[in-house]
Amino acid sequence: MESIGIRKYIITYGVCYTIGLVAVIGVLKLLELEGNSGVSIGVLIGSAMYAASKFISDNKRVPNKAEKSKLVWQSFLVSWLVSLILLLIIVASIIDLEEIPKLSEDITQTNIAIIMGATVFASLIQWGILTYSYGSLAKKQYATLVKKGKI
Repeated sequence: MESIGIRKYIITYGVCYTIGLVAVIGVLKLLELEGNSGVSIGVLIGSAMYAASKFISDNKRVPNKAEKSKLVWQSFLVSWLVSLILLLIIVASIIDLEEIPKLSEDITQTNIAIIMGATVFASLIQWGILTYSYGSLAKKQYATLVKKGKI
């Protein structure tokens, strides 16, 4: 089976992920609620399933092994990029210039090993969810579409 280009699906994922995160942040802010990792995981799964659904609809099959690997890794990178950009925008909008030295001091006093460990742990969870979404969940989506006669 020949691999096809996945750029379209990565863009779809990125747009969906960005809109989802912005919407969640807006709703949480509006309702004065605290966010948690479950909310961002929901956006992650929803975005990957939407991109996988588009792939299945366009190609009438699930991604092959090479396509799945590309989808997982590129979606993972897009997720990090979008999250970092949104974080920078949020920090830039709420921090005063006078607070930057204090923030820098707080960051340097924080245990880097803990930050790195948490980052690696969160990344592994994110990678696992994307792998599951473009693998097992995509197969379930495909089977459902076939059963409904949409493919």
